[in-house]
Amino acid sequence: MKYLLLLFLLSTVICFFSLGSSDSLETVSEEFNESLIDYPHSTWLNASLSAPFIFDAQVIPVQKTQPKKQSKIPLPASKPSQNDPIPKLSVLSEKLTELRKNHLGKVSFALKNLTTGETLGYQITEVMPTASLIKVAIMIEAYAQAEEGKILLSELIELKKEELVGGSGILKNHFSPGAKLSLRDYIELMIVYSDNTATNVVLEKIGIGNTNQRMVKLGFQETKINAKVYKGSTTSVDSKRTEKYGLGSSSAREMLEIFEQIYQGKMISKKASQAMMSHLSSCDDRDKFSKLLPTSVRVYHKTGSVNDARNDGGILEFPGGPIILVVFTNQNKDRSWKPDNLGNQFCAQIAKIVFDFYYDPVKKHPVKK
Repeated sequence: MKYLLLLFLLSTVICFFSLGSSDSLETVSEEFNESLIDYPHSTWLNASLSAPFIFDAQVIPVQKTQPKKQSKIPLPASKPSQNDPIPKLSVLSEKLTELRKNHLGKVSFALKNLTTGETLGYQITEVMPTASLIKVAIMIEAYAQAEEGKILLSELIELKKEELVGGSGILKNHFSPGAKLSLRDYIELMIVYSDNTATNVVLEKIGIGNTNQRMVKLGFQETKINAKVYKGSTTSVDSKRTEKYGLGSSSAREMLEIFEQIYQGKMISKKASQAMMSHLSSCDDRDKFSKLLPTSVRVYHKTGSVNDARNDGGILEFPGGPIILVVFTNQNKDRSWKPDNLGNQFCAQIAKIVFDFYYDPVKKHPVKK
């Protein structure tokens, strides 16, 4: 009996030590609970669908240790990349906005970088008086009719006394009535010297109504010539528009698209576009876009000036471009005819800001195809 009792006590002691201590159980329990907390909740939910019971991740107890929280280290503010167009355009926008706010008059402008596709503008759909900038539309209609065989650009047209008008140009003061020039030469004088007499000769040949219909057909609803120069009372095709806008009207957006199509060889035809580019390259007005730009910049443009308005539009070619740029000003406080008229300065300063922003000496000068 004593031996049996001794054997029982010995077996009990061995069993007790084989189970291990309570500390080891607590450690296992903690590891189990931590593994649950670290496990994704969605995985828990999916696993519970096949389990005989469901347990909510939000109420699982943690006995001694909490799961470690990842420290949130604030990331440094990223510096805008030079290749990122958004921060770049914001810088350009700020400069143009400051210039616009300081101008004493109403303004509208649009620009497009044909290399990057970036565009920027202000009041781009606002219909503005074009002054002589509308002569671009007259040029387009003349070349369109020539393409259609309706007119010959080589046709010699006599300069008549009744067509002579004042303002800009050289015909009135340097040519005598009876002189004969080709239609192409009249177009050249109209664009290069903004010759008002030449403009009226071209309009007499192609028609004001035809010009406006062409613009509508091309998708330019607000680009209109209203009358012959200095003959609004007798030749106007729309008295209300003549009274409101003078010689012609357009918007920055429409003029930008017109110049873009000319530059890309898509206006009427490639041949016609090339001829128009040649005319635009010789514009003699140096008081606006060209004034502050380096002579290395190729400027294909047409300007327009009346007492209240100073406008310019065209293409700027330089490494980093080309840029299509159109600027309208109206209701200007400075109505003087000095070269440094504030409207002229506004056009010049925008062109310079755009050039400084996009000019890249590493790139080659753009070559128009």
